[in-house]
Amino acid sequence: MFAEQRRKNRLQTLIRQWVEYRDTVLAHLGDEATTQEQEQRFLELKGGIARTLTEVVDEFPPGHLRQASLNQKGILDFIAQYPTLRTGKSLTDEQKDMFERAWQRHYLTMNQMAAVQ
Repeated sequence: MFAEQRRKNRLQTLIRQWVEYRDTVLAHLGDEATTQEQEQRFLELKGGIARTLTEVVDEFPPGHLRQASLNQKGILDFIAQYPTLRTGKSLTDEQKDMFERAWQRHYLTMNQMAAVQ
């Protein structure tokens, strides 16, 4: 029971980080005025997502571990698309829509992961 609650708490942390990641990318990607502090926070956020996600997956029941690992890979591949905030150009409206659709798929996956017992 304790391990399941710990996993759910970590998933809630992950979801909060995930929302912050989306907000940060949409607000600052390609912005040359991005400060060093914002850039550092972005990198720390990505690292936090990777750590929390790994902790969550490591606690999954064996019957769900394969799917959780596949979800983990997809999420990590997604955040790796933007190495830094200063990388590349600002997103066009079409790119923002594509980003948000992909982000939403992973968001829903995280919420599904929270329902696994």
